[in-house]
Amino acid sequence: MVDTARIPEKTMKKFDTHAKSQASGLFTNKVRKQLLTQPHSRGHSKSMFWYRIRNQVRSALVDLEMFTALANRHNVDQVMTTETVGPIVKTLLYHTFPDPDRSRALIAELFIAEGFAYLRRNCDVGTSANEQAIDIALNVANYLATHLRENTEEGE
Repeated sequence: MVDTARIPEKTMKKFDTHAKSQASGLFTNKVRKQLLTQPHSRGHSKSMFWYRIRNQVRSALVDLEMFTALANRHNVDQVMTTETVGPIVKTLLYHTFPDPDRSRALIAELFIAEGFAYLRRNCDVGTSANEQAIDIALNVANYLATHLRENTEEGE
C-alpha cells in the first residue's frame, strides 16, 4: 500500500469531505476514496486503475466542453466561475511535480493566447499602442514557454 503521507495533508483535507459526499460527479465515492488513499500500489492493478481514471477524465473533459458549447449562458455561468475553474487551473499549472515541464508550459501559453484573443474580440482595445502591448505580451509568453520547453528537453 502506498503511504498516504505522499499526499499533502492540505490536499487530503480539501477532498476528504467531497470523497464522502453522496453528490454524483465524475467519480464514485469508492474511486474518490481510492484516489485519496491510493491502495493500488503495484503492478497490473495500479496500471489498470490509472488507465480507467485517465479514460474517465478524458471523457469528462469532452462532456464539459459539450456542456459549455450547448448549455445556455445562465447554466454555464452557474458552473463556470472563477471559484470553480480557478482551483483547477492552479492545480494544473502548480501541481506538486518537482520540475516545470513542457506540457504545462504549452497549457500556460494556451491560456494566455486564448485569453488575449477573447479580450481582443470582445473588448474595445482602444489604441494601436494597446494592440502592440498585447502582441508584445503574447511574444513574451511564447518566448517563456519555448525557453521552458527547451530547458526541460535538455534535462531529459
